[in-house]
Amino acid sequence: MTRRVALHLRSHYSLIFAFALLTMWASSASAKWYVVVGTLPNNVEVVDTTTDKLVKTIPLEGQGPVLAIATNPNASRYAYATTNLDQAIAVVDLEQGKQVATYKLSSDTETVRVEAINLNPKGDRLYVYELPLKQSLGRYEHEAPRFRVFDTATNKPIRTFPAPEQTLSFAFSPDGSRIYTFCIGQDIIVLDSSDGHRLGSIPLAHRNITGIRATYGLPVLANYQEQNYLLTFAIIVEDSITGTDTLAIGVIDLKQENPTLQIVELEPFVEDWYTVEGIGTSPDLHKAYFVWNDLWKIDYKTRKRDAQVSMSNSQAVPLIHPEGKKVYCGGQWHALAVYDADTLKHLTDVELGHSMAGIGMRFVNNDKDLSAPGATSQDP
Repeated sequence: MTRRVALHLRSHYSLIFAFALLTMWASSASAKWYVVVGTLPNNVEVVDTTTDKLVKTIPLEGQGPVLAIATNPNASRYAYATTNLDQAIAVVDLEQGKQVATYKLSSDTETVRVEAINLNPKGDRLYVYELPLKQSLGRYEHEAPRFRVFDTATNKPIRTFPAPEQTLSFAFSPDGSRIYTFCIGQDIIVLDSSDGHRLGSIPLAHRNITGIRATYGLPVLANYQEQNYLLTFAIIVEDSITGTDTLAIGVIDLKQENPTLQIVELEPFVEDWYTVEGIGTSPDLHKAYFVWNDLWKIDYKTRKRDAQVSMSNSQAVPLIHPEGKKVYCGGQWHALAVYDADTLKHLTDVELGHSMAGIGMRFVNNDKDLSAPGATSQDP
């Protein structure tokens, strides 16, 4: 090969490489964050968080409601929503704006209801926490709860294994090898994701601290993959000495090799400042948000309130936008309330046209315009 030919090839491949980098950058730069919301009677709705406009309403087949939604940054085209009285999972193509498959969980011999769903980090497996009842003529028999795992490429179940009792939500480690289950009245139970065998636990309900009668709370909305595997939630601590309750924020970083739960007690838990769920930033920013009739922000390092604002309608859950600049409050009523994360200034209400069904809310990042054909656009 002559030097001239070598220089020509080198220049040619450099141009190809540069073009590939530009293409990748353009794709990444054009990606936008959306909120995927479950609404009554049986819809999945998509909100563009750049404009805070509703861009798509997707009606699902059969009966609702959509009580839980699973999305994943590595599988951003699809959302998985509970449907058919919690006895099935709808596979929703967010780009086409339609339901493309259904995972039927119940059968002629078994009634199965869903309590929680989540996608593994790769987005190729959907884990469903099931509550099965064996049925025969005139009789129902309780069966042990279990996880059923679906291959999202084939939409077929590939295995089941036992699950802890009364699991309300669960999350994965970043490598997908561990499941962290949050169960009523229990510690956080850590399972192997391949077969469900128990790996350990993280103290929550049983912290064995003098003066604490009980500690309870769990993430009713496991919105953690969008937050770089930081999982935060409201906790109530009962004091056996004073007989009072304290509102706290729980913070667990699932990126750690051996995660620990940090519980920071913040302020008295009283009727006027009732809440069922909270969410926090990373410890370097140390902010916590709680919502019900009001939205308020607490610095969980100084334990002082930074801001508070009354709301026109009560909301069940606050979500921090993955970019950290806005807070979305929802779960009830027919509109998402959007606030500035720093000042709590009310920015807008995103009218959905339907009441929200509960905690079915997740963020998804997609480089496609989800308001393309198949969408139903509405202005607030």
